[in-house]
Amino acid sequence: MIPNVFIEKYMQQIILERLLYSTSDPAAVINNEYMFIFVNSGYCDFLNRKKQELIGSTVESIITPQYFNDFIKPLLNRCSAGYETCHEAVLNDDRGCEHCYRIDFFPYYETEEMLNGYISIAHKLKNLEIYNENAGLHIKMLDKSVNAIMLIDDDGMIIYANEKGWNLINNKRAAVISHSIKDLVFLFPEDIQEKILSRDFDIEEAYDIHFQKNSQFSIFLEIKISSFYWNGKVYFYFNARDISYRRKIEEKLINARASEAVALDVKERFLANISDELRNPLNGILGMFQLIDINSLSDSTKTILTNAMHCAEKLSAVMTDLIFLSEIEKGVYPVLFEIDECVGYIKRFFKNKTGKKNLSLEINKEYDRMFFYNDKIKILQIIIHLLSNAIKFTKEGSIIIDFSCTEKLVIKIRDEAPGIPRNLKDKIFYPFFQIENPYNKNHSGIGIGLSIVKEILTLLRGEISLTSGNDYGNEFIVIIPSADIN
Repeated sequence: MIPNVFIEKYMQQIILERLLYSTSDPAAVINNEYMFIFVNSGYCDFLNRKKQELIGSTVESIITPQYFNDFIKPLLNRCSAGYETCHEAVLNDDRGCEHCYRIDFFPYYETEEMLNGYISIAHKLKNLEIYNENAGLHIKMLDKSVNAIMLIDDDGMIIYANEKGWNLINNKRAAVISHSIKDLVFLFPEDIQEKILSRDFDIEEAYDIHFQKNSQFSIFLEIKISSFYWNGKVYFYFNARDISYRRKIEEKLINARASEAVALDVKERFLANISDELRNPLNGILGMFQLIDINSLSDSTKTILTNAMHCAEKLSAVMTDLIFLSEIEKGVYPVLFEIDECVGYIKRFFKNKTGKKNLSLEINKEYDRMFFYNDKIKILQIIIHLLSNAIKFTKEGSIIIDFSCTEKLVIKIRDEAPGIPRNLKDKIFYPFFQIENPYNKNHSGIGIGLSIVKEILTLLRGEISLTSGNDYGNEFIVIIPSADIN
């Protein structure tokens, strides 16, 4: 196939000769007055005419005027608008045998703006029997399509509909053929009808409709309409896909999301009430226990009081974890804060807890800048969870926490608790996962502390890693980037 060419006047003969003599297909050049000015030998055989008969003759005089006006002239008019066009025709040779050809037309220009004529190339297709057999096969393929397919001419008349197509409109194929789109407003909205009836060359439309097929049955359709040019006329391809099932799924998803939003709101209000109605009284009970002079009590009373305090502390820890878990879903609220504020808070918060177990808490600071921009509350939650675990599982010795900050905030927490096995280093961040060993049986918890840490770090775009000794000693390293200032 020869592409569009721009032919300078003084090079016209040279280029045409090289271009068209070299092709094995029939080729010709037609000027603006639809007159043959060049044909190769293949084109003479193609039309079964001598070269002297063709040169200087008009296309209309070689073929019938009606065929020229109905098919060839519209093609050349479209070609003059800059489009490549084609036409399929069945011709008889000098022995009366029928052959099917595809005829391509290309515009060529004397200058970039002035049309000089048309180049016509004919390409012989397979023999007519195979061609008709393939056409019948294509029709059968369309008839078996799960989509409703129709072909509409430029007068807005349906000239073909497959089985799904005519079932969409009527139960009889004959009643659909030659049906006007004007009578099918439910399928063809007025703006689409206007484009089709205006013979728009470049229609490419897609839209959804809710189609009430009868009083008891309705469907949703996704419709696509596109135009194409063939044999001098504009045609429109209609393809409708049933999307009723997809719409039902979408509706279920929308309802599920609405139900999820309601459930989330109920959960948040429930946890807020827990914070006020349960945690505050529980803190009051713990405070009263701490005011009791335990040394003035008998041994049996001391044991009862100690057990009661331990139970209240366990319940308080679980409540705190649940509330932290609900806070994660509220998102990130970054602020510019001083790192030393977090360090001071950690010292005060864990002073009594480390003192009760005779553990030493060592805090080291090394940072280039004093301020950091991110969610301060959530960063404190991370440190509190990691340090609480370190204190809980460390029998004796020290716990060390290092703060460093350049572009990112790095927090390292080292303890002397039993080492975490390598095969469990990833699992300990799973919700409700707990390491099963005799030492852990002496400690309470529901196994969500580290999963909360992991969730918070995901929100902050941070990361956490763990290294453990063979018997004792674990180091958690937390790296948190600064939040986007925007």
